[in-house]
Amino acid sequence: MPLSTRPGSPHCRPAADKVWKGKRVPELEQRVAERLGGPPWETFLALDDELERIASGADARLAFQAAYPTSG
Repeated sequence: MPLSTRPGSPHCRPAADKVWKGKRVPELEQRVAERLGGPPWETFLALDDELERIASGADARLAFQAAYPTSG
């Protein structure tokens, strides 16, 4: 099942920010899954798989960002 986020969802951006940094917030992720629609468990499992895939690269992303500070 392809995942997409609906524009204007108040939960998508905070969830994306947390996952990008390798953090998982179950309550927030559940709200995103509910907003996506579809069968609840199927939607949550697909979302969970994608979020885990994204979160798994957080350490490398954060290390790369830290190597290029934006302030002096």
